[in-house]
Amino acid sequence: MKLRHAVIAALLGSSFLSTAQAALFDFSFTFSNRAFPFSGGTVTGIVRGLTDNAVSAASSVEITGNSDGFGLGEYVGNPSTNLWLMSGGALTAYTFRSFGSSNSQPDVTCCTLSLNSSSPNGFALSNSSSGASLDQRNSSITFTRLVTAVPEPDMFWLLGVSAVGIGASVRQSRRSSAAAHRA
Repeated sequence: MKLRHAVIAALLGSSFLSTAQAALFDFSFTFSNRAFPFSGGTVTGIVRGLTDNAVSAASSVEITGNSDGFGLGEYVGNPSTNLWLMSGGALTAYTFRSFGSSNSQPDVTCCTLSLNSSSPNGFALSNSSSGASLDQRNSSITFTRLVTAVPEPDMFWLLGVSAVGIGASVRQSRRSSAAAHRA
């Protein structure tokens, strides 16, 4: 009987002690590509998995569109730099460079993507996997935070099940004690 109480108490305690996962944020981005020899094609993409009020690595950087017609896909296979700073829900600083020649399949291997907030010329997508012809010219980039639905935690369900289990155990214990006194 004591073992059952210990197990139930452990389950109840674990539901209170479960750590909450940090919220992760995603951003869409758009920039006018100025990498040589391109003439201002529009590049769009998504940065996924950033942590607020921290410097973190993106779990995914993906080019979703390019009017020049190359470089679509993932760029997180093996980036040389992957640092993103969020503060108060806004993206405040970043440096990301992925050479396609360093990526492993299925990540994009044809191209180089460079994003750098500390340089006025820091945004380019090159169709060279080694970064050649990454002649970055004055450009601007726009980031927009994407709103995603957050699932409800299972903690309340576990708490309810634990409470029912403890109640049933206490009730059974009282019945056993009463039967032992009658005998």
